[in-house]
Amino acid sequence: QEKVLESYPERSATRRTARHLESELKQLDRRITEKEKNQGRREEITQAYHDSLERYKILKKNVKELDRFQDRLGRQIDLRWTSLKDFRQWLKCRLRVHFLTTMSKRGYEGQMLFNDENETLELQVGTCKEAKLTKDSKALSGGERSFSTVAFILSLWESIDVPFRCLDEFDVFMDLVVRRIAMTELITAAKHHANRQTVLLTPQDLSGFDSDPDVHILRLRDPVRNQATLNFTA
Repeated sequence: QEKVLESYPERSATRRTARHLESELKQLDRRITEKEKNQGRREEITQAYHDSLERYKILKKNVKELDRFQDRLGRQIDLRWTSLKDFRQWLKCRLRVHFLTTMSKRGYEGQMLFNDENETLELQVGTCKEAKLTKDSKALSGGERSFSTVAFILSLWESIDVPFRCLDEFDVFMDLVVRRIAMTELITAAKHHANRQTVLLTPQDLSGFDSDPDVHILRLRDPVRNQATLNFTA
C-alpha cells in the first residue's frame, strides 16, 4: 500500500468498490497476458520497433543514394545518346564522301540516302552526264552495278574497322577500264590498312597486276571442263 501511495499520491474519486476494481485489474492482466502471448512482450515489441526503425533509416538512406545514382545515370545516358547521334552523323558524312570520291574516279556520281527512322539505306547512282540519279539498279549496266557495289564496300571499309576483308567475284560484268580502276582502288585500300588482311577472289585475268611485299597473287589451276568423273588417288 505504501508503494501504491508513493506512485499515486493523489486519490481518484470513484464509486466503484475495491472488489470491482480488482476484477477489472484481473481482466486487464488476462488481456495483457493474452496480447503478450500472441504478439510478444512489451520489451520485445519495443526492441523490435527500434530495430525496424534503424533498418528503415538505413533503407531510406540507400534509396536516396539510389535516386542520386539514377539521376547521374540518366544524365550519362543522355550524354551517350547525344554522342551516338553525333557519331552517326559523322559516320554518314564519311560514308557519303568516300562513296562519292570513289564513284567520281570512273566518271560516276552517287549519293547515300539514310533513313534513321526506317533504318534503311538507299543508293542513287548515275553518270556525270546524266541530269538525274537513279535508285533502280535495273536501269544500270552490269559494270555500273558492280563498280557502285565496290565503291560502297570501300566506303564501309574506310569507316568500319574489321580484321578481315573478303570479296568474291566483285569484278563480274566490269569492262577492262572499270575493272582496273576497281582493282587499283581495292589494292590501294588494302595497302593503306596493312595491319588488316584483305582477300580478293576473282575468275578474271590478273596479268596486269604485279605482286609486291604487301600484295600476294595466288593463281589456282584452271578447272578441267567436261569432266565426267573425278580422279581420286588413294
